[in-house]
Amino acid sequence: MIELLLCTLIWGASFIAQKLGADHFGPFSINCYRNLLAGPFLLLCLVVRNRRLRQLDRMIPPGPGEGGSNNRAIEQSEHSNNRAALLGGALSGLCVFAAEVAQQVGIEHTSPGVSAFLTANYVLLVPVFGVVLGRRAGWGVWSGVLLAIAGSFLICFPDVSRSASDLRLGVGEVWTLLCAALFAVQILVVDRFAPGSDMLRFSLVQMSVAGLVALPFVFLPSEVARASWPGFVKGIPALIWLGVISSGIAYTLQNLGQAKVPAAYASIIMSLEGVFAAIFGWLILGDILTVQQLSGCALVFAAVILSQLCQRSDGSK
Repeated sequence: MIELLLCTLIWGASFIAQKLGADHFGPFSINCYRNLLAGPFLLLCLVVRNRRLRQLDRMIPPGPGEGGSNNRAIEQSEHSNNRAALLGGALSGLCVFAAEVAQQVGIEHTSPGVSAFLTANYVLLVPVFGVVLGRRAGWGVWSGVLLAIAGSFLICFPDVSRSASDLRLGVGEVWTLLCAALFAVQILVVDRFAPGSDMLRFSLVQMSVAGLVALPFVFLPSEVARASWPGFVKGIPALIWLGVISSGIAYTLQNLGQAKVPAAYASIIMSLEGVFAAIFGWLILGDILTVQQLSGCALVFAAVILSQLCQRSDGSK
């Protein structure tokens, strides 16, 4: 669970970097660059990790009947279900790319509050899709889902009487719901392939695929019109945070966490992203948190606590 909490904490803080980066990059460019930047970072982590394992391996004396160096640790790491890591990472990367595109298209036709709330509905779609796949969810999951959605609604719409009137089914809302569905599929893909996979390899493939598939979109006229060298230089700090911390580290933490926590419970924990985003907006940007938003944060926290209590009683994973 701690990996998922750290993941959502990073993603919540990343909203600020996204806001700052949007001043210097087009929506497709920033998603492409951040994911491509995550690739070399994860590759470096993989090389350092394997080198460290080899060093530790040489320090362990061979067991009885084992000639030469004891290579069990590094072999287990390097050959830990590589096929699952490659296939799962590629599928997850495609989902990440498609979800990001759908979200960017959707937000051009709707408000940020509506976009954030509808995207958070992956917390509902994960158990719904799970039922289709034959994974029945208990009452604890559905109770947590309802609390998380209600809390997300209050967080995303500080002034319910005014902002919620924007919540209608138009082009932007349809694209954003598609984004939520794609993120739900991504969570289920990770749930399927993460256990037993080498998480660094999984994340490396995931981010590389997401970045490479997005690369052609960088040359769209709307993206090229916003590109400039001074803007690129000014946007480097935001890009480094989004690439290394948000894409590189946070997605790896998600993969590690989901190797231990069922998808439905994981999605409820990750709904804390909206809570952390609101808190960081208050601490760093000076955004004012309304009573309704604070109530929403409390509901999401309650959803996470309830889901964890129910998971322990179920004995899942």
